[in-house]
Amino acid sequence: MPTKFDIADICAEDTLLLCCARTTIEEETANEIKILIRHGINWRYLVRSAIYHRVVPLLYRNLRQTSTNSIPPAVANKLQHHYEAIARRNLFLTAKLLQLIDLLEAHHIPAIPYKGPALAFLAYGDVTLRQFGDLDILVHPHDYLTTQNLLLAHGYRLAVDWGWECSLVDDSHRVCVDLHQGIMPEKFRFHLDFQSLQQRLEALPLAGGKIKTFYPEDMLLILCIQLVKDGLESNPLRLIKVCDIVELLRAYPELDWGRVLKEVRRLGCPRMLLASLSVAHKLLGASVPELPLRSVTSPNLGDLTAHICHKIIYKVGYHRFNLTLVPNERDRAFVALPESLSALYYLIRPIRLTRDYERLAWHMLKAKYLAWKRQC
Repeated sequence: MPTKFDIADICAEDTLLLCCARTTIEEETANEIKILIRHGINWRYLVRSAIYHRVVPLLYRNLRQTSTNSIPPAVANKLQHHYEAIARRNLFLTAKLLQLIDLLEAHHIPAIPYKGPALAFLAYGDVTLRQFGDLDILVHPHDYLTTQNLLLAHGYRLAVDWGWECSLVDDSHRVCVDLHQGIMPEKFRFHLDFQSLQQRLEALPLAGGKIKTFYPEDMLLILCIQLVKDGLESNPLRLIKVCDIVELLRAYPELDWGRVLKEVRRLGCPRMLLASLSVAHKLLGASVPELPLRSVTSPNLGDLTAHICHKIIYKVGYHRFNLTLVPNERDRAFVALPESLSALYYLIRPIRLTRDYERLAWHMLKAKYLAWKRQC
């Protein structure tokens, strides 16, 4: 784990991406963008990084507003193409989310959509500015299997099941629903009370409809916990997760920090909150308060912050498919073993990966066959 991270050491392209990965550009940042471009940018690397980090809409919008005449036409056209495609897909998924919420309400299943369109509107104020690829819905554990079976009955297919969360895709493979009965895997022991969360939801007008999602204070805590969780696991960690925190703080300057601190103490995760806020400040200059938590003096807090920053900037764990041999939650959900036999997960993981990729290949072949059959 890196013990030090200096933002001054990163390349010009990554610095430019950090400058643009926000909805509001101040004059000082706008000037820095112009200077960076004037000194020369590897545009191919920049665009690929933006795609990887899922911040293309923010990069496109801010380059267009600050440096339109300095962007090579081919790069501008490529970014515009990606931005418009993302906007269309976001609007399509937003409409699908409203349909799913109506379906669940019709079957009297309380559900809380979060991330995806809900977070885009809550934190960014614009559903086209936050890139997302699936729909996350939280239900009470008692309703988890009922909801899963309901979606299966309405044309969805189970792709992966981790126990605390499962992914379902529709027949067209255009819509992926991540259905949650918890926010985190069991091993993290963070048990958010669904009924308490449901009593303090934020109503959002969204694309002609209305949804209810987490209050900003609850959303912030969830985003911070998930940022650190992803930072400690072997999967890639993308800049968009930090942008979410920064934009939520920007959108709600009067955040009730007393409520946040009360909940973080109850859950016992002050380091996760503090590390995430520190990353948001270090990478994107977020204005964060000094919080009266003992963990702020923890010697390991700086190491954790440096590790997360390093993993994001240097794309640690970036693979088309994660073929690392280190077991993760998917492997533990595949076969439940006692702690004394946990070493066997290194043997189970290749089996589980083979099953998942075979299932993915089957779905792709089936989709292509059905498309061919419709054309005949």
